[in-house]
Formats: sequence, C-alpha cells, structure tokens
Amino acid sequence: MSTPDPMGTVYRERAHLVAHLAALYPSTIGLTDPSEADWAVVTVNTPEGQMCWHISPNDYDLFEHVPRSLDAAWDGHTTEEKYARLDAHTRALAQKESTTMDQQTHLPVNEMVVKTAGTYGRDLLERTLSTFLQSFVGGIVITQPLDGSMWYAAGAGGVGAVLALGKGLIARWRDVTNSASLAKGV
Repeated sequence: MSTPDPMGTVYRERAHLVAHLAALYPSTIGLTDPSEADWAVVTVNTPEGQMCWHISPNDYDLFEHVPRSLDAAWDGHTTEEKYARLDAHTRALAQKESTTMDQQTHLPVNEMVVKTAGTYGRDLLERTLSTFLQSFVGGIVITQPLDGSMWYAAGAGGVGAVLALGKGLIARWRDVTNSASLAKGV
C-alpha cells in the first residue's frame, strides 16, 4: 500500500478552491504555459484583476465547468501580485458582506416607519372597515345558507381572513408595493 503524496494532497486542496473561484468569475483553462506543458493554467478574471494558477493533470476533473482556451492572455502578474489581488478582493467582499449584514440588522430609515397622524388614521379606518365587511360577508356566506352553528361561525372568520389576504394582495399589486392598504397615500 502506497502512502499519499503530501504535495499532491496540497495541490488537490488548492485546486478545489481555484475551481470554486473559476465558477464565480469569468475563467478559462488550457495548456498555455510552454514551460509546464502538462499542467493546465486556470485564468480567473476578478474585479481586482487577473489571477492564474497551474493545475496538476490529476485535478483536471475539478474544472469540467471551465471553458477551454489555448490562447488565454496572461497579464504578466507575479505570484505576489496575484495574492495581493486576491487579498484585496477578499477584503472588498468582506466589507460588502459586512455592510449588507448591517443593513439587514437595522430598522429601516425613519421616513419609512414614521407616519403622520392623518396617514395612520386613514390606514386604521380602512383596515377596520374592510375587516368588518370581510367578516360580515364571510358570516353571511357561511352561516345563512347552512343554517349556521358555532362551527360555521368559526369558518366565517376563516373566510374573512382569506378575504383580508386577498384585499392586501390586490392593494400591493394595484398601488404601492410596500403597503397592504387600499387607502390612498398609505
């Protein structure tokens, strides 16, 4: 039984990460380096610039999703420049993620939350009247023709809820997408 080649294991692990980058950004793979004729070069084009890695023939199976190219132009970057680009791009992504997370954990700006008394009054009146009418109609629809009992009355509440949901969806499609109210300006 042979022992695994430690360098082969390290190259395989790196190849997995490069394959992931190649799935995220425009990339090509090809035998484009004459000094390493058996090792393919994966060229990944990120917003920070081009990054290239040599890939062992044992790892080609990880790159079946990457378009083949025999003439990918290398921009002349060094290994140090490649990793400086990768570090800069990682920092930019981390900053963007941090900003996105901050926005998700904070409340919306005040203008979206605070309503004037008049707007609040219109919204409250509209919701109260529409809920009353929806429940009233639900009660008539369910209890009257069926000579209703307690269970029918409970079902009437469910019909009222379905009608309220329908009203909210109609309001959303009809006017402002951030409100379930049919009242103007709410």
